[in-house]
Amino acid sequence: MVSEKEKVVVADDIWDDIKARPIEMFALSNQKVEHHVTKLDVPVKNQLYVKLSSSAVLPSLEASLSDYDVEAAEKYVIIKRRPEEISVNENG
Repeated sequence: MVSEKEKVVVADDIWDDIKARPIEMFALSNQKVEHHVTKLDVPVKNQLYVKLSSSAVLPSLEASLSDYDVEAAEKYVIIKRRPEEISVNENG
């Protein structure tokens, strides 16, 4: 069973990885994810919940976080690490 603390640690790890990433917004220079996204404290396993400053942020966020799964929900966005791809060797 995963404790509430462990759930928050995963969200914090994701946030620490993405918050300083560059994001293309409104032709402004030096924009970072944390300028347009607010972390929400929702203790759910292996994902981060965030609130966007504007719905216009979503396409740029998806482009900036191409190594994550970004899923829009009604009032927030869920960000999850992509599962690692497993290569299958057909030669045995």
